[in-house]
This record gives sequence, structure tokens and C-alpha cells, in this order.
Amino acid sequence: MQGSGQKAGHRIFILLFFISFVTFHSEVFADTKQKIAEQYRAQGYAQQQKGNWYDALTYYDKAIALGLEYDAVVFNDMGVLYEQVGLPAKAEYCYLQAIWTNKDYLPPYANLGYLYFKKGEKEKAFLYFRERYESADPSDPWAQKIQEELLNIHPEYQQRILAREAQRLDEELMKRAREDFARRVERASEHYRKGRQIFQDKNYMSAIEEFNKALKLTPQDPRVMRAREQALRELRKERLREYSDQAIRSLDSGDSFSARNEIRKMLTTVPNEPVLTP
Repeated sequence: MQGSGQKAGHRIFILLFFISFVTFHSEVFADTKQKIAEQYRAQGYAQQQKGNWYDALTYYDKAIALGLEYDAVVFNDMGVLYEQVGLPAKAEYCYLQAIWTNKDYLPPYANLGYLYFKKGEKEKAFLYFRERYESADPSDPWAQKIQEELLNIHPEYQQRILAREAQRLDEELMKRAREDFARRVERASEHYRKGRQIFQDKNYMSAIEEFNKALKLTPQDPRVMRAREQALRELRKERLREYSDQAIRSLDSGDSFSARNEIRKMLTTVPNEPVLTP
């Protein structure tokens, strides 16, 4: 029995070793294959820049065969090359493959638009030009050129362009307004925090000034309004104590006139806030 157990253990070890060996070499092979595909792509691009269309296509074909079959850029470049060598059907296929591979990659939409326009298929061209235009960022340098192509086919599309521009401006204004509001809220929070700290130091007038600044930035903020009201109450009580102490000192010194003045100050302090409205 002991011998049988050892043999079984050896078999398991050999099997695991074999699986690890195969997995490792598969990963190495896949990595090497990908690197070679990238090299072919680079060589294809170099030949394309030199104007060697057929050589470039050969390298791109090899790159796709080795693993770049989901690369929209390669398919788009191949479409351009097929147009250069006079094979529009293959160019169309490559552009469509580029879009199928990555619908967010925009160049093949414009290229298909121009291809269909040259073939006289203006409605198809319009569809792809429109997709290219409406998916573009406002700063896209191609947007203006594609807009001209759209209006060349359908001048009435100008209304759609104006509506889109108005919407874009509205969205930009709203974005700026939100950003401005966020900045004001942050600044108001800074004044509020500073006011609370000053309040703890019993400097009520300065605290109120900070709360006023906060309310100018974010009017009717209940948190700030409560803090300001609390500071006003404490300021009134502080003033009342000061006026009361001064009135008593005036009475003790026999100055009843000054004492009455201090009492009048006390009476006016209770119902009215000092001039501190934000």
C-alpha cells in the first residue's frame, strides 16, 4: 500500500509540473507573439509614411494575423492604404471593421463619409459625417471641416448645428455656474470655520464679521445664520454687562447723568441688532 501511495503522489507531481510547464510556455509564446505583432505594426506605419502602400499593407496584414485583429487604428490605416491603391471595397471593409472594433474611435467615420461621397452615395456619406461630427469634442480641429461637408449635402442641417451649439453653450454656462457655486461654498465654509474659532475665543464682533462674509457668499445658509445669531446674543450679553458695570460705577461716583446714559444704552441694545447685517 505504501508503494502504491508513493506512485500516485509521483503521478500527481508529474501532472502538475506538466500543466505548469505548458501554461508558462503558452504565456511566453503569447507575449512574444504580441511583441512581433507590434513590430509589424510599426514597420507598416513606417512604410506608410514613406508612401510604400503595398509594403505597409503587407506588414499590417501580418500584425492582424498575429493578434492585432481588435485594433481599430490598424484597420483604419489599412482602409486609407486600400483607397490609395484603388481598392475602395477593401477600404470600406477596413473602415467598417475599425468602427466595429471600437465605435468610439472617430477617424473611420470621416473616412467612410468621404469614401461614400466619392462613390456618389451622399446619404450614406451624410450618416457617417454626422456621426463623426456629433461625437466630436468642440475643440476637435476636424469638427469644422466635417460640418462643411454636412452642410454641402444637406444645408438644412444648419438648424441642427445651431441647436447643438446653443445646448453646448447652456451646458457650459451651467458647468461654470456649478463650479462658481462650489468655490463660493468653499470660501463660505472657510469664513464659517474661522468665525467659529473666533467665537470660541469670545471675540464676538470679529466672529460676526466672518459669518457676514460667509452669508454674502451663501445667503440663507442655516448653519451660518444660527452661528451668527448665537454670536449676536453673546455680543448683546457682553455689551449689557459692560453698560451695567459702567452704570454702577457712575452711580457709585455720584454721576447719575452718566449712569442714565448707560442704562439707555442697555435698553437700546436689547431689541435691536448692531449694524452688522450681511
